[in-house]
Amino acid sequence: MTGETEPNTWVEIRDPVTDEVIASGTSDDNGDFSIKLDPAITDGNSVDVVAIDKAGNDSVPVELTGSKDTIAPKDLSANLNADGDVVTGKTEAGAKVVVKDKAGNIIGEATADAEGNYSVTLSTPLTDNAQGFVTAADAAGNTIGPKTVVGGKDTIAPELEAELNPEGTLVTGETEPNTWVEIRDPVTDEVIASGTSDDNGDFSIKLDPAITDGNSVDVVAIDEAGNSSQPQTLTGDKDTLAPKDLSANLNADGDVVTGKTEAGAKVVVKDKAGNIIGEATADAEGNYSVTLSTPLTDNAQGFVTAADAAGNTIGPKTVVGGKDTIAPELEAELSTDGTVVTGQTEPNTWVEIRDPVTEQVIASGTSDEDGYFEIPLDPALTDGDKANVVAIDEAGNPSAPVELSGSKDTLAPKDLSANLNADGDVVTGKTEADAKVVVKDKAGNIIGEATADAEGNYSVTLSTPLTDNAQGFVTAADAAGNTIGPKTVVGGKDTIAPELEAELSTDGTVVTGQTEPNTWVEIRDPVTEQVIASGTSDDNGDFSIKLDPAITDGNSVDVVAIDKAGNPSQLQTLTGDKDTLAPKDLSANLNADGDVVTGQTEAGAKVVVKDKAGNIIGEATADAEGNYSVTLSTPLTDNAQGFVTASDAAGNTIGPKTVVGGKDTIAPELEAELSTDGTVVTGQTEPNTWVEIRDPVTDEVIASGTSDQDGHFEIELSPAITDGNSVDVVAIDEAGNPSAPVELSGSKDTLAPKDLSANLNADGDVVTGQTEAGAKVVVKDKAGNIIGEATADAEGNYSVTLSTPLTDNAEGFVTAADAAGNTIGPKTVVGGKDTIAPELEAELNPDGTVVTGQTEPNTWVEIRDPVTEQVIASGTSDDNGDFSIKLDPAITDGNSVDVVAIDEAGNPSQPQTLTGDKDTLAPKDLSANLNADGDVVTGQTEAGVKVVVKDKAGNIIGEATADAEGNYSVKLSTPLTDNTQGFVTAADAAGNTIGPKTVVGDKDTIAPELEVELNPEGTLVTGQTEPNTWVEIRDPVTDEVIASGTSDDNGDFSIKLDPAITDGNSVDVVAIDKAGNSSQPQKLTGDKDTLAPKDLSANLNADGDVVTGKTEADAKVVVKDKAGNIIGEATADAEGNYSVTLSTPLTDNAQGFVTAADAAGNTIGPKTVVGGKDTIAPELERRTQSRRYFGHRPNRAKHLG
Repeated sequence: MTGETEPNTWVEIRDPVTDEVIASGTSDDNGDFSIKLDPAITDGNSVDVVAIDKAGNDSVPVELTGSKDTIAPKDLSANLNADGDVVTGKTEAGAKVVVKDKAGNIIGEATADAEGNYSVTLSTPLTDNAQGFVTAADAAGNTIGPKTVVGGKDTIAPELEAELNPEGTLVTGETEPNTWVEIRDPVTDEVIASGTSDDNGDFSIKLDPAITDGNSVDVVAIDEAGNSSQPQTLTGDKDTLAPKDLSANLNADGDVVTGKTEAGAKVVVKDKAGNIIGEATADAEGNYSVTLSTPLTDNAQGFVTAADAAGNTIGPKTVVGGKDTIAPELEAELSTDGTVVTGQTEPNTWVEIRDPVTEQVIASGTSDEDGYFEIPLDPALTDGDKANVVAIDEAGNPSAPVELSGSKDTLAPKDLSANLNADGDVVTGKTEADAKVVVKDKAGNIIGEATADAEGNYSVTLSTPLTDNAQGFVTAADAAGNTIGPKTVVGGKDTIAPELEAELSTDGTVVTGQTEPNTWVEIRDPVTEQVIASGTSDDNGDFSIKLDPAITDGNSVDVVAIDKAGNPSQLQTLTGDKDTLAPKDLSANLNADGDVVTGQTEAGAKVVVKDKAGNIIGEATADAEGNYSVTLSTPLTDNAQGFVTASDAAGNTIGPKTVVGGKDTIAPELEAELSTDGTVVTGQTEPNTWVEIRDPVTDEVIASGTSDQDGHFEIELSPAITDGNSVDVVAIDEAGNPSAPVELSGSKDTLAPKDLSANLNADGDVVTGQTEAGAKVVVKDKAGNIIGEATADAEGNYSVTLSTPLTDNAEGFVTAADAAGNTIGPKTVVGGKDTIAPELEAELNPDGTVVTGQTEPNTWVEIRDPVTEQVIASGTSDDNGDFSIKLDPAITDGNSVDVVAIDEAGNPSQPQTLTGDKDTLAPKDLSANLNADGDVVTGQTEAGVKVVVKDKAGNIIGEATADAEGNYSVKLSTPLTDNTQGFVTAADAAGNTIGPKTVVGDKDTIAPELEVELNPEGTLVTGQTEPNTWVEIRDPVTDEVIASGTSDDNGDFSIKLDPAITDGNSVDVVAIDKAGNSSQPQKLTGDKDTLAPKDLSANLNADGDVVTGKTEADAKVVVKDKAGNIIGEATADAEGNYSVTLSTPLTDNAQGFVTAADAAGNTIGPKTVVGGKDTIAPELERRTQSRRYFGHRPNRAKHLG
């Protein structure tokens, strides 16, 4: 309310009916007034305005009427058609009707006609329970609503959750209640099973055949509106197939089984007692290798099985260890002369005589049928030498070696050492104990003899000493006359002085020369004889010895060579000619201008002047009196230093001498600062220097002063320098050099900010505006508490977030202060936001269909889902605040809703939770499992419910009540077996039922049929039985499984046998289905002959050309030489006797190898025969220096090397 009356006059706003004062104020000095009205005067309501002067005189009342329309339309109805695309209803005539979706988007608008009827076509239809919100607004913008409309048209495909049981026989899941569910082939889309979900949306559909082994199906739910869910693919994970193949091979050593089976299968090897002796997992290609903890040898059997991850097993496969691991026993002895080894071991066994160090075979032979052997040695085993005798059976097992030692002595003393003492008159050393030691000179004369003691040590004193490289020859002989030696000793005593040549290098640092090889050389002081350097000549007698310090300036040294015997050479004196002395004196003086250096030094010396950086700035040569003058290319001033040196002709240098430039050319340095209040300039420069304060524009001196002895100065300014004004400070030294000016600026701020604006946002929590850049803005509440602060940015803009929002007409007061504390304000802001929530009372009727209650009049009320906050119903309270809102569907079974009232300012009341007590729910869960025997159903459902099991004909075959945890167990009067179905339901006390759940009896009792046959080789059993059935090949005596496998999808199977079934042996074949039912065993017999002849003996006659012996009748006997060439063949007679004449006789220890093979090619052998006949003539070698008699050895010769 604004107006004008007398200045400073009281003005009242009054109710025209009651005359009550509803607002008041005072006019200003001009008579103007402005009075706030709260609440506002609107909707045709009026007030009287009266002015009352200080004398109490009332003006005539002025009546004012509020024309603003603030009343919303009174009524609004809204209805959505079946397709969800048109909203119709009734409201105030001419009102604008708007429909929005849940996100607040406008999806339709219309204007009510003269009767208030409207029809809004929606741009986006509302379907599938989507909500639309309808409001109506009059011309003044007053709004009623929103009213909620809900789209009932179903366009949404049903959701679907499905799973396949582990056996692959049952699909269970959940979708919309009473919805058709189809199980389809994912390739052909053919329906292979179907069913309907129950009232809770649960379904259970049986599959026959089951979905297993990675096969899959698609599950689709189709609702009553024909909407199909997305197909859900289910895959049967149950693995029912055993590995298809299993091969098993044992290596020769019997410690590794290798083979091939299904990739990833676990392979287990067990021994005959059933102990696991090895395990491995097949790789990605199915290959496996099992290292056995206990090798299979000596015909021991191992049994190999392979199991996939599901535990499906193939096998066992049998492997047999053929390796012979038992070493033969052995007895052996050596003849006295060391020429023959005799002994006994296993019959027909190879015997080797080996060197015990190198393991080299030095002789060999074969034991006879009684195990006796005799093996000649050449050369004989004598002199304590040893040999090992080893017997090796046909499997290669060596016996423990028997060590034999030759006792015959034929060896000369083994060792002889000889050493001559320094004087050359005694020889000492070591040889065989008691050996006789003789020393001879070069002419063969004996010059000394001695006998070695018990340790072999000896000492011989020579009758003629050996000196000057004279040689002596030492021998030692044992008691048998075997001699070692001679060893040579040389007399090394030296008495001849070495020759010497030496010279000194030009710079006096190295002495080089030549003398005897490897001779000590000393460099001595010629006065004191003190050694000042030394060294040794090389193998050629050359030497080079460094001197430090060098021998220069006419000084000399003596050089001496001293040989190893201590003989010194003649002294050789060397003198150093190199000049190393610098000039003796140097003086240097710099003139006043710093550009000429003069002085005196050694005549002819070169004088150089350098600056501090090492640059040459002048050079000259001293005259005959040593005087010099150097003009500098760069003068030395301002205490700059120059460095003067003088060098003689040899480069010896004196200096540097330092000269300093005294001339001053440098302006003074200056530091200055202005006091905070701008009244004093202080600083530092050179001592006793004039300082001026100048105007930076006119250069006029406005203050001045002089620095003290330390260079400090302090100069007062009047007026002060403030608010960004500046001055220049300059220092001028005695030489008139001015410093660079230092600019000083007055920082003291004395001006308040010029402007301040302040605006409060609608929520009352942020004040924004503009003032001086960088100013601190403070907002206070009515009590003077600071509720917000901020600093204006570079443009002066600021934003203050308030710690306590200003709402409900609360006032805030805004000030702005610059950095110096100069303040503008306060400006007043008023919070207009309404923040007071409405009160609310609500209740739910017993059926859960209607919410009634009371709140503020004409207030919007929402019924919300307490979890999702979704609005599920709404309405508006009447003029008394009462409301009644229908709920569809009803709130029952312990479900709840939240009721909230929202006033026009959007303030929500505290939500009030209402809970529906009516029970309409069937038990939530039901699981059902049938045991393996098909006579007990167990599971879990709601506690206390009654569980009933019926057969396919609807007969009750079992009942039980779930316990407090919901667990139940129903004993069936008639077991469910052989894929028969049972149907399980659970009902609570109110009769609400879940189910049926289907259980299927899987127990199988029918044995499989079986047809089999064995291939001619006895290695493969083939046949037919039920598909995917386990087949075992068993030993007919022990019933032990020796091989196994699984039939394929057609029932065919093929199982390898290793070892093969041959030689009239037989096996039983049995098929065992998954239920454990066994077929009748079928016997198979192997006809193939695989047995080698049982015995073979072989004897070679003395001439080595006929082998005779005994073996299997009619066997073919073959004799081969060591190279594998056949040298004879024959066939054994009816008694098994044979005689083979050899095309090449076996002599001189040559070996022959005899085998016998029956008509089927089964072979025994080889047996080894050795030709003992000696046909090789002896070798003979003549020695020229000495002779040895070896005695007579018939038919033998010894190679003498």
